[in-house]
Amino acid sequence: MTSKQKLMLTVSVLLQIFGISSILYLNGITAIPLGFYEKIGHLAFRYIFVLASMGGGITLFTSFAASFEDKKRRDRLSVGIGIYAFVLTLPLVYTFVACFFVANDIMLFMADEIAIDLMDILVYPALYYTGFALATIVAIIALIVPVLTAYLTVKEMTMKDFFAKLKK
Repeated sequence: MTSKQKLMLTVSVLLQIFGISSILYLNGITAIPLGFYEKIGHLAFRYIFVLASMGGGITLFTSFAASFEDKKRRDRLSVGIGIYAFVLTLPLVYTFVACFFVANDIMLFMADEIAIDLMDILVYPALYYTGFALATIVAIIALIVPVLTAYLTVKEMTMKDFFAKLKK
């Protein structure tokens, strides 16, 4: 591995560890000392750190995987991070879809706290429904991109090639 690859791997892993530790801390599963979160008033704002660190870590690992000349290694790492990102993003999609139900007084596991917090922040139904819709769309995109990236890497295709293939 080159020094650039080692740096990408190290930073990616550290971001992932921070993100997963944050999820565990914010859900009261662990007592890892991440007390700075208590100074952030809204739960939704706390999760911005989680999304940024997890998204950054996944993106950096994807770049790390793509940096290998050896096709077999590159493909395995790309598929692995694609699956990892897909599995980690599923609860995000669920949460934002579930926010619509919570807004209609149907409390759902994993979504009620964040939905109520977002409704407190956005105040008006038109704003929070718009926010839920936009967040759901972004979450779905975040679900698709790593899988598509892995597919393109394995097939050695560009996005242009992919869309040209879809048109056929």
